Amino acid sequence: MSNPPRRPPSFVPTLTDVVAPGMSSTAARDPNGEGPELEELVVQRVMERVALTLEDQLSDAVSAAVQLHLDAMSAQLRVEIEGVVRRLTTDALARELSETTGSARISRA
Repeated sequence: MSNPPRRPPSFVPTLTDVVAPGMSSTAARDPNGEGPELEELVVQRVMERVALTLEDQLSDAVSAAVQLHLDAMSAQLRVEIEGVVRRLTTDALARELSETTGSARISRA
C-alpha cells in the first residue's frame, strides 16, 4: 500500500538562493560585493540588541523556572515537615508522660 507524498505545510521555509559549488556563502548572498564588512556590521548590531534584553529575559526565565519547581516541591516539603513535627511531638509527649507517670508513682509510695 503506497501513501501519496506529503506536502510540507506552507510555513516551512524553503531554499530560494542557488549557490554554485566553490562559491562563498557571502558572495551568494551579497551580489553588490559589500561582503564581510556588511555582515560584521549586521552581526555587531544584532549582538548589541540581544545584549540589551538578554540579561532581563534570562533572569525572568530562570525566576519562572525556579518558582515552578518551588511550587511543585512545596507540597512535598509540607508533608515532610508535618511528619517530622508530628514524630517529634509524639516522642516529646511520650517522654513527658512517662516522666510524669514515673514521678507520680514515686511520690505516692
